[in-house]
Amino acid sequence: MSNQSNENDENDENDENLNYDNYSTRTFEEDYPNSSRILARYKSGNYIFVSWYNVLSLGYYPANIIITQKNSKDGKRYWIPDNYIIETELGNKKLRCETKYISDQKVKYAIFWKESDAAEWSIYNEKSATGTVIAISRKRPISTIKSKSGQNKRFAAFSKDAEQKLLPLIKKHQLTNITEQPVISIKNIELDFNGEIINLIYNKNIEPAKLDSVVRACDESLLSRDGYRRLAAIESHLICEYCIGEQRNNITNNINKKIRIGTFNLNETNLIDDELDIQPDEGILVEKTDIGTGVYRSISTILETLISIWKNGKNGSSPILKQGDTIKLKIGGDGRNVGRKQSHVMMTFCLLNEKEKVLKPNHQYCICLYIGHENYNDLMKIGKLFQHQLSDLQDNGIIIDKDNVHWNIELFFSGDWKFIYIIMGLNAPNSKFFCLYCNCSSELRWNMDINFENTGNTACKNRKPAIFPAIKQENYIPDELHLLLRISDILLECFFSDLMKKKEFSKQIKPAIELAFQNIKIHFEFFQSKSTGKQWNWTSLMGPDKKKMLEKFPVSQFVYGICGKDIEYLWREFYHAQNWVQLFCRPTQGSTNNSNQIQGLYQKEDITPYMHVFAKHISQFLQQLKEKDLSLKFFSTSSIEKKNHNQVRLFFGGTTMGGGTDEKSVVYNIMSFEN
Repeated sequence: MSNQSNENDENDENDENLNYDNYSTRTFEEDYPNSSRILARYKSGNYIFVSWYNVLSLGYYPANIIITQKNSKDGKRYWIPDNYIIETELGNKKLRCETKYISDQKVKYAIFWKESDAAEWSIYNEKSATGTVIAISRKRPISTIKSKSGQNKRFAAFSKDAEQKLLPLIKKHQLTNITEQPVISIKNIELDFNGEIINLIYNKNIEPAKLDSVVRACDESLLSRDGYRRLAAIESHLICEYCIGEQRNNITNNINKKIRIGTFNLNETNLIDDELDIQPDEGILVEKTDIGTGVYRSISTILETLISIWKNGKNGSSPILKQGDTIKLKIGGDGRNVGRKQSHVMMTFCLLNEKEKVLKPNHQYCICLYIGHENYNDLMKIGKLFQHQLSDLQDNGIIIDKDNVHWNIELFFSGDWKFIYIIMGLNAPNSKFFCLYCNCSSELRWNMDINFENTGNTACKNRKPAIFPAIKQENYIPDELHLLLRISDILLECFFSDLMKKKEFSKQIKPAIELAFQNIKIHFEFFQSKSTGKQWNWTSLMGPDKKKMLEKFPVSQFVYGICGKDIEYLWREFYHAQNWVQLFCRPTQGSTNNSNQIQGLYQKEDITPYMHVFAKHISQFLQQLKEKDLSLKFFSTSSIEKKNHNQVRLFFGGTTMGGGTDEKSVVYNIMSFEN
């Protein structure tokens, strides 16, 4: 259905009064009827305009032909055909122009077009074709404008006219000084349009400091561009979203010049340690769909920016670094799934001198991000990007040109077991020589009488070169969080596997266990998985819930006698590492059917690599780190995982920070946001 408007009541003389003095004669290029397309050119002032016409129908001349009015330029008149249809374009809008005889004495000149909502509109005039053209050029009611940009243009035009109308009123009412200069100014006009507040702002000179504060608040709270736009639509006094977007782009462009973002593709065979401070801007555009695409930043360049902040303090806080301090940098990494088919890997560094602040995600500084997986071949290519930088920082430190102060640097690395053994070039935890820190074999994991020092694994026959050779062996620190999680997983698995063998498990034991978890305020339930042949599985618990479980779950209610009490003791006291492992794999003591028999707990094979590290190496790391004024908890990867999670949620969650750019890969946009 078309929306029609009749313009018969407009000035009948419009077509007679047009001034043609500034227009040249129109010239046409055509090959009709071989081609229905006609090109027209004419000159107006110093400009040449080009338009096109497509002949859809020549129509026919009826018995009673109507003739056009006289052209004021040359006085010519033309016959008007019936059902004459021409297609052309005006303002990026395709128009269909038609003539239709509605009587022997009257012709309807109509123009049809479609809006963005696919609805067809039309306008017509029964006096002349020129009248129809003038009508379509006239402003439509704003209620008929569907696009937001079109509405904003109308409000902008209204704002300009309103200001011009208000200035004479200011003088009329003597809101002036003795020299008749206005003493008031128009700051803003607030309109209500269909329940939406429209704020027309006249003083647009917003202080840059205020814009910076808003940008920072949005970034730190992970508020996306769409989210801020919705808030600004509700609260009209908020700064317009486009101003915030422009300021963010300015900040990003300025910082990107100082801290350059390099790109690479893991599918390429040769990646070298580029000097990012001399890398050109070309080549930063990467296809989103190109798996293996990554970005990185220079560690040295980031340090040049951050050391001045750490040395001088921030926002009145005490300085973190003092002259003569050794900068302790921890490198870390984490991989995360993005949907079902993709994952990306992030690598960061942090300043361990900041103590517990490194546990916050915003104190982890991303140095590399790529779409791909955690494997040795890919990470070795990443290692080549940073090999020279890390060796130079470890051996020579860094000199900041501004104050010519030399800073010594010590490098550390931490991650979950998988990430560390890949970086160190070792085998997986299920291999014979599994340990990251000693030559213990898998057959001796349970033996607590052997002393294993943190001297490294030299027994691994298939060991590959370390990816970061600049980092010393003793500075690869395990993540206590993953140790806790993996050991607690084994405790649960061993505990449940014994109970599931009993006939009464599904009807009696299962609901009792779920109730016990409910009593200590932990959501937990068993379920049967179709993919595992209806075997029993259970809710995966997060770190805080696992700690609460180890502390409060009543194990002895489900495993009776001394055995149950000993297992509960394992859960409560497993931080007494060496004795704990010996108790965990305690064999059955005494003769069968003897009343004095002490039942064994678990098999020696159930001792995991995590338990071995916990029992034999953690105490050594605690002593080593204490001598360096550090703590094991500073090496938790939870802050990296949280940072990775935030960025995945923000950039892959239906809206993109800053509105998104189709030309750049998502990892480049994430790194720009990081800058």
